[in-house]
Amino acid sequence: MKVISVKQPWGSLLVSGLKNIENRTWSTPYRGWLLIHASQTGMPSYVLSNDFQKNALKSITNNGNSMLPFSSIIGACLLDDITFGVDGDNRWSDKNCFHWHMSRAIKFDKPIDMVKGKLKIWEFNLPEKYEEEFITKSKNKNYVFSKD
Repeated sequence: MKVISVKQPWGSLLVSGLKNIENRTWSTPYRGWLLIHASQTGMPSYVLSNDFQKNALKSITNNGNSMLPFSSIIGACLLDDITFGVDGDNRWSDKNCFHWHMSRAIKFDKPIDMVKGKLKIWEFNLPEKYEEEFITKSKNKNYVFSKD
């Protein structure tokens, strides 16, 4: 399956469904499911630019008492569209970036640990038990799995 590496906390916010825009300096013609890989390094907490973003992070870390996974595939999102510039009042979009519009977030019950990330979109062979989890969760979101 196709994968995108994302720094934390953005990766966990995507798979939780709280973040629906991923900001990138580049675009892609690809549309479809992307596994979300939490990079080895994260972003400092001060990059959260408003109270909405700070509260979203608190909600996925039990008010800062839970650790976020790193170097792990943590779930998947559906890449629906990519736009450029400012997307109205979306609290996640940065100016002068490509905005990857994500939906139908899936968080794996247990991350796939010790996965080295890559730049751009890359391929990963999903282990069978995770493939089954993906199929089950994505069917609940009206998606039919395909290995393309």
